[in-house]
Amino acid sequence: MRKLALLVLCLLAACATQKTTDTTPSGDPGPKLGLEEVTEPFDFRRLFPESRIVEINGVPYTDHGRNSFGYLELKRGDGAQCVLIPAGHFTKREYDFRPPLNEAGVLRHLPAYLIDKHEVSNWQVCRFLLDQPKAVYRDNAVFAPDGKTPWAVTHQWGLSIDANGPRVQLGYADYPAVGVSGHLALAYAKWVGGDLPTDDEWEKAAGGPDGLLFPWGQDLPTVHRANSYLSGPRATMPVSSHPGGASPYGCLNMSGNVYERAFWGNFEPADSTPRNLPTMLKGGAWVSPNWWNLRCVCRCGQNMDAMDGSVGFRVVVRGPEVLGAVETPRPVLRLLADTWNAYQEAESRNVPILLYLGYERCGQCDRVQAELFTDPKFVEYCNANLVVLIGHCVRREIPIRPHSPVDENGNFVPHTGLPLADMEQVFTDFAFWRKTDIVPIPTDGLPFRISPGFYLLNPHRKHVRRWEDAWLVHDDAFYGHKTGASRDHFLGLFKQAQQKLGIGQSRTDHGAGKPGPDMTWEEPAPDQAMWQEAKARVQAVAAALKRFKADYGEYPQEFFWVLPYLPLGVLPYDPFGGKYLGYQRTETGFTLTCLGADEAEGGEGPDEDIIHQG
Repeated sequence: MRKLALLVLCLLAACATQKTTDTTPSGDPGPKLGLEEVTEPFDFRRLFPESRIVEINGVPYTDHGRNSFGYLELKRGDGAQCVLIPAGHFTKREYDFRPPLNEAGVLRHLPAYLIDKHEVSNWQVCRFLLDQPKAVYRDNAVFAPDGKTPWAVTHQWGLSIDANGPRVQLGYADYPAVGVSGHLALAYAKWVGGDLPTDDEWEKAAGGPDGLLFPWGQDLPTVHRANSYLSGPRATMPVSSHPGGASPYGCLNMSGNVYERAFWGNFEPADSTPRNLPTMLKGGAWVSPNWWNLRCVCRCGQNMDAMDGSVGFRVVVRGPEVLGAVETPRPVLRLLADTWNAYQEAESRNVPILLYLGYERCGQCDRVQAELFTDPKFVEYCNANLVVLIGHCVRREIPIRPHSPVDENGNFVPHTGLPLADMEQVFTDFAFWRKTDIVPIPTDGLPFRISPGFYLLNPHRKHVRRWEDAWLVHDDAFYGHKTGASRDHFLGLFKQAQQKLGIGQSRTDHGAGKPGPDMTWEEPAPDQAMWQEAKARVQAVAAALKRFKADYGEYPQEFFWVLPYLPLGVLPYDPFGGKYLGYQRTETGFTLTCLGADEAEGGEGPDEDIIHQG
């Protein structure tokens, strides 16, 4: 399809056969819009340097830099200014949302998309119709090529339509397209490689990530903010009017002027069932007499065939091409919130585990994650050469502190997007109150002096039987560099840790299923010999526990979760916290003690030393 074949009309003088001319808001002569013969499609790219052209969904755009709100704007081939709405969460409010702004909402996540800064104008719709040679004109209206589906009718603030085609009503080129149906709105959006917005897409663009009551905040509408029935001319106004009512992204007239069509809820674009037609109306209009109808959450409905003077539309463009064409996305740090999987992967790759333990939601955690976790070089190194495990502790019992923000799926919003419950479990895995056999460190947990805690962990759990074996680099080495999020210092420690382990495997090779490295971390020779002796002692411990069961009818309760260690000949730390089993390392060996029933709850009997050496 020859999209935008007549774009020359928006920038060059049109054929002199046009009888009615229009002017732009600035007073400059606008294009002469009328039916005329075009022999070849117009190459829009000739008007701009090649370096400024990007193409999204087959339609050319020019980069216009960032607007006064800090968001990227592009100019589309049909003349529309488009704003890039970044990927991320926004607060979805309930329909009865009203002041104050602290009413509850639900966090929703949307991928990046482009949305028109202004409502689609009469000028733009006229250009679209001129590029539809099979459109049917009759009875002061235009129909789709099937001759049945209504597209637009003559309207005093819109187009003048007769058998010769469409013309913009004098003086209304830059006014929102009215007298158009939902069918035309969809066809126009497809013509420029886009679609109409969903309810969520429209509300995020209007209310921003915080879900404002109105695009400008929670103050009631005024004549400077919105064109409504009580504060306007009781007619449409130019699409570029009311800059004082701009949304947090810089979109204009999302409150008042004309209603705008949207899809109900979220859906897959391929779903074209009637319930997913753009029959929702958003944002209020010049006909709205009450601020209630001008809220970002307000909605009503209109069928697809209706064509009146208070309903228009704006276009969204979504899809992977959006970010790829307009902005190179930053690399995203790969984070795990599963201790067992982190150890398994890191061991198979022979790479360190970077453990991050965040306590509550301190400012230091925020700074480290916002600065360090988004640094491209930091992210690149970690994703290729480490396994990053993140834990987070939330002290919900403190009433004066707000809970950590989560979205509707329970995912932690600040920086990570991971399930909060999973990150809390990771923190518990390494905390002094843990009840897990995954982490091979003493039961009183990993200490750190300032949140967040950082450790480079030894991934080889089976070789860990004392504190010093559990980590390759202790939190103390990171202390003093957390406040400044010193990337180079962190990268230096990462490389030191890898040197202790030997050759590691990259994430890319691991994902490709290539064999792991031949070299791995090895204990010093004296420790190897001592560890072989310890394995024999573990067998003695197992035998003693069996005697305990024979005497008292059952194993100690804590014994069951340590069962997987015994066949491996591994006791990485005192699994019973001294209650039933004593395991103490000395300068010359170990002492393993199975405590008697007098140490058990309600029991009696002597302690029994199984093995004592040294």
